Amino acid sequence: MSGIGLAVRCSPESDRVPYSFAPTGLASSLALVLAELYLIIRFIFFISPIGLGWLSKLGLLGDSRVYRALSLLLLDVLTITSAAKPTNLLVDFVPFAIGAVAVLCKSASL
Repeated sequence: MSGIGLAVRCSPESDRVPYSFAPTGLASSLALVLAELYLIIRFIFFISPIGLGWLSKLGLLGDSRVYRALSLLLLDVLTITSAAKPTNLLVDFVPFAIGAVAVLCKSASL
């Protein structure tokens, strides 16, 4: 029976996602985190009046635009591990679900 192939028994680690590549995953995650930090800082300075102090500007974190960027930042920070290296399904989806709930809670309250 030549040419048919070889049947291999699946190991417990067979549910790992094979499409992760560490340098690309870390680079894209870092780019997203930096872009979201830039947006958060820009929103805070755009929303606040000119003469407002730093402590008063931190009070603007409750603004919906800033909070939306913060929740997206949380989503990216929680999913850095699954983007950087192959993980199992539990490690891949639980942090994503927590971050998605944070993003959706803010979207639902708008």
